[in-house]
Amino acid sequence: MSFSFLSTMKKKKWWVVAGSMGLILLVMASTAAAKQLAPWPTKKIVINIPSFTLSLMEGDKIIKKYPVAVGKPSAPTPVGEFKIINKVVNPTWYPPDGGRPVLPGPTNPLGRRWMGFLPNGYGIHGNNNQNSIGQAVSLGCVRMHNSDIEELFEWVPVGVDLKITYETVDVEGDPTTGQTYLVLYPDVYHRGVPTVTAVHNKLQALGLSDYVTKERIAAALNCGISAPTYICLGMKVRINGKEAVVDTEIVNGETLVAVRPIAEALGMSVSWDPDRQAVIAGSTVLSVHVKTGQSFVHLSDLETKLGIKSYWCETEQLLELFTWRIKVGQVELTQGAWSDKKEVWLPVGAIAHAIGLPVEQIPEQALVIDNQKRQWSGKVQGNNIFVSAQMLTEMLPVKVIMLSDQQLIDIMYLPEGMVEEQSEIPINDPL
Repeated sequence: MSFSFLSTMKKKKWWVVAGSMGLILLVMASTAAAKQLAPWPTKKIVINIPSFTLSLMEGDKIIKKYPVAVGKPSAPTPVGEFKIINKVVNPTWYPPDGGRPVLPGPTNPLGRRWMGFLPNGYGIHGNNNQNSIGQAVSLGCVRMHNSDIEELFEWVPVGVDLKITYETVDVEGDPTTGQTYLVLYPDVYHRGVPTVTAVHNKLQALGLSDYVTKERIAAALNCGISAPTYICLGMKVRINGKEAVVDTEIVNGETLVAVRPIAEALGMSVSWDPDRQAVIAGSTVLSVHVKTGQSFVHLSDLETKLGIKSYWCETEQLLELFTWRIKVGQVELTQGAWSDKKEVWLPVGAIAHAIGLPVEQIPEQALVIDNQKRQWSGKVQGNNIFVSAQMLTEMLPVKVIMLSDQQLIDIMYLPEGMVEEQSEIPINDPL
C-alpha cells in the first residue's frame, strides 16, 4: 500500500513532507536516524516481486527469507535499487480520502512497523490482513507479517541497501534436502513469459544447463505458470569418492534418489521386474517410486538392502554415499568409508575425534598431522581426508577389523601399552 501516515514517536526534531499519487506522507525523523543514511555494506535486502519474497542477505548468502505481498498490477511495486530512508514504530495511517486517521492498533493497515524506501510514500510495512501476504494486492508498498517485519526492523538500520527485482526464473537450493530446483514464477505484471532460450542461458551461466533438457523447460512453460513451478535439477552426490548429480523426488516429505546411477556407479547391474514392479540391483529387489519412467528409492532402503550408508555434508551441500559403515567402540559414525576397488579409505578426522585424539587436517595439501606432529598423506574428499586402514593403524593406537559380510569396519581403541600383532584384517573383495 502507498498509504500516508504520521508517526507518533517522541523526541523528534524535524519533519519530512512528501507526496505520492495525491497522498501525503508525513514522517517524523530524528537527526540520529538521518546520520544512519551511510551505506551498511555487510547486509542488504532483496525483494523479488514474482516470488513474493523478501530476503535478508549478507553478501551472496541468504540469512532469512520472508513471504510478502506486493503492489497490484495497476499499482506495481517499483523495481530498482533503493535504501531504507526512515523507520517508524507504530505508525498512524491517514486515509487518502481525507478520512479520520487510524491510530496504531489491530485495524491499522500499516501494521506495527514502517520502513520507507522512497520519499514519495513507498515502504515496507506490516498489515492488518494476514491473508494478503503472498498476493499482488497493495498500492505499491511491500507488506509483511507483523511478526516478520518486527524481526527485520531490529536487524536493519536506516541506510541499508534495498534491491527490488522482477525475476520470473530462479534457481534455488533446498538446504534440508540438498536438491537444486529451477523455479518458474507467474508473470504477475504481465511483462512477458521467459523463452526457453532465456531459461537455458541462465542455467548455462550457472553451469546447470546439462541437468534439464530444453524440451522439459518448454513443456513447463507451455503449461502456463499460474503458480510457482519447480523443476528438480537433481542432488549433488559423491559415490565412493566420485561426484555426480542424481535426480531426486520428494514423496511424503522424504527425499528419494534415482536408483540406476547410484547402483551403476557401484558396479551393480540394474534391471526392471515388471511382475513385481520393482528394480533388481545386483541380486537385490528394491521397492521404488516410479515417475516419468525413472525409478526412485528411499535412502533407508539403500542402507538396509544394499548396505550403502548416506551422510549429508552441510559444508559442501552434497550427499555422501559410502559402502562401508564404521563403528568406534559401540558408536557408529555418521560418516562411512569408501572403496576405489584397490583400497578402502577411512575418514581419519572423524575416527581420531571419536577416540579422543584429534588430528590436524590440511585438505589443501592432503596432509594429516597427528598428535606427535608426524605428517601423513591421504585422499581429499571435500573438507575431509581419508587414509587406508594400514595407515590409520600406524597413525593412531587402534585396531581395524573389516567385516566384509556386514560391510562394517570395527575400530577398537588400544590403550597405551597394549600391543596387537595384527591391527588390520584385510578384505579380499572390497565393493
